[in-house]
Amino acid sequence: MSLLGELIDVLSRFTVDDVLHFEEMYDEQFHALRYLYSKSTNNDVFIALVLMNSTVSYQLSCSGERWWWEFARYFSDIKSISLEKLPEKFAMFLSESRCGGRLRQQKLSRIRRAWSLIRLYAQRLEWLIKNQKTFTIKLARTLNASVSAKTIVFTAKMLNYALRIVTKQRIVAPMELDIPLDSRIRAISKALCIEDPLTFWRELSRKLRIPPLHLDSLLWVGLRLAEDLSVAEKFIGDRKLAEYIEVMRRIRGAMRSR
Repeated sequence: MSLLGELIDVLSRFTVDDVLHFEEMYDEQFHALRYLYSKSTNNDVFIALVLMNSTVSYQLSCSGERWWWEFARYFSDIKSISLEKLPEKFAMFLSESRCGGRLRQQKLSRIRRAWSLIRLYAQRLEWLIKNQKTFTIKLARTLNASVSAKTIVFTAKMLNYALRIVTKQRIVAPMELDIPLDSRIRAISKALCIEDPLTFWRELSRKLRIPPLHLDSLLWVGLRLAEDLSVAEKFIGDRKLAEYIEVMRRIRGAMRSR
């Protein structure tokens, strides 16, 4: 069996609930948001902050995990921030950020264009829960971007995380939203000789019945976990997860050899 075939085989053993649990246990971005929320008394401000940071999560000078922890720690005084002051506070964050300072003016422009939409829907929690896809389409139109654009669908993913943290419910992301084609997913796809990554992961998600945004977590976090043998030892008692991490370790090897 090819390495791609092995990956599909082991992924087919996961349910959506398995993946949600995986995200909550092992995704540092989820952990950073949960930490930030623990400092918050205002759902609107928390959700707005997550949406703002997501829309400028590109051209980073560090890993995505470090970026989200930098963001979460910076806004750990979130209790003292009002919704109306967020653009000003966020501009200060970008000016001081070690991870996200690149293309600062472009990112600030992006925030200004999206702010009215973010401010409106950050205050409509129940609507967001029921309309994750619709919000994503509205955001794409506001930013004059494709609904499949990497940063747009990544924002949808982080919104899903934020909604789950606020409600303490396992809310599933829409099946119709594509996987964020960042450098890590592109590298995995190249190592597996996948010629059209967006279409491939979209179709595989439907076969697995796992939305692309959640499949992204398995691939993205799985690749990180496969870096460290000592981390992988934690999964010995979970055969399914241990076999998955082993496949991801072999994919890492294939990535290095290309």
